[in-house]
Amino acid sequence: MASRFLILGGSTAGIVELKKVLRRTLKEVWLNVQSGEPGKAVHALKTLFGNLFFDYPWSVQLEPCNLCNLHCDFCSAPPWELERQKRMLSLENAQKIVDDVSRYTHYLWFWLAGEPFLNPQAGKIIRHATSRGMHVIVSSNCMLLTEKVAEEVVDARLDELIVSADGASKQSSEAMRKGSTFETVVKNIKFLSDLKRRKGVSKPQIIMQLIVSKKNEHEIEAFKQLAREVGADRCEFKSLGLPTWIYDEGVIEKLKQEYFPVQGGVRYTPDFEIIQRSCGWDKKAIIMVDGTVCLCCYDINGKYNFGNVLETPFLDIWRSAQRLSARNLIGEMPLCQVCGASVKTYLGKAQIK
Repeated sequence: MASRFLILGGSTAGIVELKKVLRRTLKEVWLNVQSGEPGKAVHALKTLFGNLFFDYPWSVQLEPCNLCNLHCDFCSAPPWELERQKRMLSLENAQKIVDDVSRYTHYLWFWLAGEPFLNPQAGKIIRHATSRGMHVIVSSNCMLLTEKVAEEVVDARLDELIVSADGASKQSSEAMRKGSTFETVVKNIKFLSDLKRRKGVSKPQIIMQLIVSKKNEHEIEAFKQLAREVGADRCEFKSLGLPTWIYDEGVIEKLKQEYFPVQGGVRYTPDFEIIQRSCGWDKKAIIMVDGTVCLCCYDINGKYNFGNVLETPFLDIWRSAQRLSARNLIGEMPLCQVCGASVKTYLGKAQIK
């Protein structure tokens, strides 16, 4: 029975994550009360209680599809490297999963290995999750954020949209996001921002994201200005992580030479050695497009498979001996030894005035 309860204290990473969850949830409650969504505020508090005292996950990441319209060199979960079947999450399966996990967690990250808006049911899935009180976050390259899709996500009450722009100019953005068109992304975000204003709504919060690399590190201030011009709510600057858990040393060395920022990155030492620290995936859950519950977002082929949520209730999987055993080994597994993603990720945030 003791394993079901969160022992307050634990690892440094766990304490840091706990503080983040408390701060984020209390802010979420206040914002939902202000925006006239008391039901979501109640859901946030209810699941926070479960997080603290019944060891429920702090968040669930659900994969909409494992396909992408771009081909970025540094992708952390490249669909072209997957050993599993390419597929879309059906609306029926998504509703079943959301109905299950929404009883235990408030935050749903709706992306993984691929572009979320390739799934034609994305808007309906988001709407179903928000109607269950969940706070839904989508990360997208926004090439497919057409006017129709923008209408759908606003009507679905999507909470946050992270725009993976990665550049303040056509040259830098398209060099980072291979296959994208800078003008299309800018146009789509401007339309979404204008649509929010016309409808008199504050959601989704638009977050312009820049992964800092050699190709764009000179554009920090320009990126803030771009975020203002497109009507974003804020921008975030993220450290570069190269997919050391996928490629061999030769490929990683080439990526390092092309992308590693001159000013250095916080995920590595000056000699580009991976910094090993504990991570927070023992408190989060990943659900792949087929319903498989796996270790973390870098376990891209589900090697550490704990069960399928379409066949077994989520809480039974979350509390299973297999997952609890793996949880205690996080940091020691072979995957963990080549992962630099557990260290500080965000270099900074900027509110847009």
